[in-house]
Amino acid sequence: MTNRRRLLMSACSGLLSLCAWPELGRTKPNYPLRPIRLVVPFVPGGVVDVTARLWADKMTGLLGTIVPENRGGASGMIGAREVANANADGYTLLFGNTSTQLLQPLIAPNPDFDPRQSFAPISIFVNSAIAIVVNPTVPAKRLDELIAYIKNRSEQTTYGSPGTRTLTNVAGELLKRLANLPHFVHVPYKGGGQSVVDLIGGHISVLMIAITPEILELHRTGKARIIATFNAEPLSFAPELGRVCEYIPDLIVTLWMGVFAPARTPTDVLAIVGGAQRKLRTDEAFKKRLEDAGFEPILNGPEEAQQFLDKDYGRLASLIHRTGLKLE
Repeated sequence: MTNRRRLLMSACSGLLSLCAWPELGRTKPNYPLRPIRLVVPFVPGGVVDVTARLWADKMTGLLGTIVPENRGGASGMIGAREVANANADGYTLLFGNTSTQLLQPLIAPNPDFDPRQSFAPISIFVNSAIAIVVNPTVPAKRLDELIAYIKNRSEQTTYGSPGTRTLTNVAGELLKRLANLPHFVHVPYKGGGQSVVDLIGGHISVLMIAITPEILELHRTGKARIIATFNAEPLSFAPELGRVCEYIPDLIVTLWMGVFAPARTPTDVLAIVGGAQRKLRTDEAFKKRLEDAGFEPILNGPEEAQQFLDKDYGRLASLIHRTGLKLE
């Protein structure tokens, strides 16, 4: 083959590549050119808000300015819907979680949009374990002992959660059905703070809540007791804690959080954000910071995130359909 032919073939190959990826030449060198808006679909101060700000702070140094904006309401669906309808240019992202991306469409009687079709996943960032926590006067240290205690009481046992239709509420209701606990009664709170106060004060016996350093401190000082978590695997920062699935197989409920873009966002923009995200995998100091805050780092990329979502959707949908769970 002559040099001239080689040069012509190389040029044609390059032109074909540009035609196949029209956004690449336009977008990749020029993104981001302005601050990225990160919609946090929950109120300030909660576990999702805290995690979103950790992500935004770290990613600003890797990608460019990221500005979190709280858009709470309707169990996260107001903010999620806003991002789903935003311009798909990479400048509006969602810091979603299990509730916004999977749970609400499963339990809502008439969902007006499907988050599984409306978003492109960029990364599942962390898992925040949901725990069963009891007042220290409850005579149980393992889940089987707690179930026996609830069944043997003549009166109802109350359990709190940070709100109706939250993932913590769902975890409690799934436990109620699969362990056959008809007198296990939900008490909803507006957030986790007051529910923890009432647990310590004995106003409720049991609490379903995401583990935080504060919850771990209450457990380790004896002011409350963590019975088990709904995780599939032991927690790296507290491997001694039991898991619900050791007693009720398949009862796994994961409160993960991650970053999503509108579904029509160009693939090269997703790749740029995902590439910055991947740098966090080797940042051991940052991973330690997440663990110290009570989170299990996941830090995957777009393809892994999609696989993660599909698997978790199947598991959660199976549990909800199997138990016939409906929440008002």
